[in-house]
Amino acid sequence: MCPLRFILVFFSAVLAGYFAWRTVRSSPEIESINSDDSAVEQKPLNDKQEFNVNKRVKSRKRISYVYFGKLFNIFWHECPVGKTERHKLLNQKGCVVWITGLSGSGKSTLACSLSRELHSRGKLSYVLDGDNLRHGLNKGLGFSAEDRTENIRRVGEVAKLFADAGLICIASLISPYGKDRDACRAMLADANFIEVFMNMSLSLCESRDAKGLYKLARAGKIKGFTGIDDPYEPPLNCEINGFPSTIELSSFQQAVSPGDINSDANVFQLIQTHQKKAARLPPVEEIRTVLYHSVRGMLSTFSQKVEGYPSGSMVDFACDIDGSPILAVSSLATHTKDLLVNPKCSLLVARDPEDRTDLVITLHGDAVSVSEKDKAAIRTAYLAKHPNAFWVDFGDFQFIRIEPKVVRYVSGVATALLGSGEFSKEEYQAAKIDPIAQFSKPVASHMNRDHAEDTRLIVQHSTSIAVDSAYILDIDSLGFNVKAVYQGSTYKLRIPFPRRAEERKDVKTLVVEMLQAAKSQLSS
Repeated sequence: MCPLRFILVFFSAVLAGYFAWRTVRSSPEIESINSDDSAVEQKPLNDKQEFNVNKRVKSRKRISYVYFGKLFNIFWHECPVGKTERHKLLNQKGCVVWITGLSGSGKSTLACSLSRELHSRGKLSYVLDGDNLRHGLNKGLGFSAEDRTENIRRVGEVAKLFADAGLICIASLISPYGKDRDACRAMLADANFIEVFMNMSLSLCESRDAKGLYKLARAGKIKGFTGIDDPYEPPLNCEINGFPSTIELSSFQQAVSPGDINSDANVFQLIQTHQKKAARLPPVEEIRTVLYHSVRGMLSTFSQKVEGYPSGSMVDFACDIDGSPILAVSSLATHTKDLLVNPKCSLLVARDPEDRTDLVITLHGDAVSVSEKDKAAIRTAYLAKHPNAFWVDFGDFQFIRIEPKVVRYVSGVATALLGSGEFSKEEYQAAKIDPIAQFSKPVASHMNRDHAEDTRLIVQHSTSIAVDSAYILDIDSLGFNVKAVYQGSTYKLRIPFPRRAEERKDVKTLVVEMLQAAKSQLSS
C-alpha cells in the first residue's frame, strides 16, 4: 500500500471512531455525567437512568472505576506500550528502593552512591530525596502526623509511576511511621519494593549532626523532630538492613535486572544468596582483630599552636593486650605537646588505605603515659610490631597508651556498600582477636603467588559463578575475602570455610578440601 493511501485509510478510521464516540456521548444518560473538574450543577439520575449508565459503563473495556455518588466520569486509559515493553527497551526492571532511617543515618549518601553505581552499570535510576521534594511536590506540607502521611503518600505515588516507567526509583526519606511505608509497599503490589533500613543509633546520628538539626531540636527550637520528640518506628521485615557492613550492591541488583533480559541477573542473585549465608566474624571481633594487626594510623589531637582546630599526624602504633594503641612519641613532636595539654584524641586506621571503600576504624580515647613498671612489657609489644624502631630508647622518647572510650567504624564510603557502627570500651575490650588472622598475609601471599587458579576454582565452586580471576585479600578462622573479576566487573566476596579453623594447619586442610570439591564438580 502506498504511503498516501495508508494516510487516507488512517484518517478515515479516526473520523469514524470520533463520530461513533460523539453518538454515544449525545445520549442523555451519559451527558449527565460530567468530568471531575466540571462546576456544572447536576441532577440526580433516576433508577432507570442509573441502570443504563452502569450498563453502558461496564460495557466499555478501558474503564477502571466510576464514582456515581459524585457523578465523576473517570476512566483508566491503557497505553499500547506497557511495562514489559518499557523494561525491554531499558534492559532493566523498574522497582522502588525505599531507604528509611533517622536524620543523619546516611540515607542520602547511600541513595546517591547506589544511583552512581547503577549508572556505571548502564542502569537508569532516579533519586527522590525527602528534603528536595519539600521544595516542590510536597511544598507546603508540615511535620504533623497527618502531613507526614500525605508526604509519604505523594512520594509513594510518584515512585510507583517511576517503577512502572521502568526506572529504578530510589526514595530517601525518614518516613518514620510503619503504616505509611506499608501503604507505599501496597501501591507496588505488581512491582519490586526493596525497603532498606539505615539502622544507626540515635546517639551516633546525633553526633554526626551535619545540619545542626538535633541541636536545634534539643534546644526546643524544632518541634516534632523524629527521634527527639516524635517517634520513629523501625521496619520489622525490611529487605535490607543498612547497619552491618555486609550490604552489597547485589542486594539491590537482583531486583532491577529481569532474568529474561539481562543474563547478569542470575549472577547478582547468586551473589546475594551466597553472601547472605557466608559466615563472618562478628563486627566487634573484626574491629578488634584489624586494630591489633595494624601498625600505622592518623592521630588527631587538639592543636595548641592553632587554637580551636584539630591537628593530624601519621604515627606508628601497636596494641597492648587490652586493645589500647601504644605510641612511642618524642617530646619534640607537635602531637606530644598537644596531648600534654589535652589528652583527648582519636586514632584513625584504614584496613586498606588504597581502597576508600574498605573498613575504616576510629578509636576515640585519652592518651596516658605508660608507668615505669609497665614500660618493659609495653616496649616488647611495640618492638614486636616495629622491630627496627631503635629510637624508642632515645632520651626524648616515651611510650603513651590511648585508653579507648568508644570505637567507631565505617565501610563502603562513596559506594552502595555503606555500613557503620560503634562499640563501647567494654564491648571492644571484651571482644576476642581472631587467632587465624595473624597468618593472613603469608597464606594469602602464597595462594595468590602460587595457586591463583586454585583460588579461582574454589570461588567458582563456592558461589556457582564462573569468575575470571580471584585474589585473596585476608583470611580469618571462618573464611577469606577475595576480589573476584567477572566479565570485567570486580566484586568483593566472602568465601566461607566448611568449618572453623582453629589453628594454621587447619587452613591448609580446609583449602585443600575446598579445592578437591571444586575439581570433583568439574569432572562430574
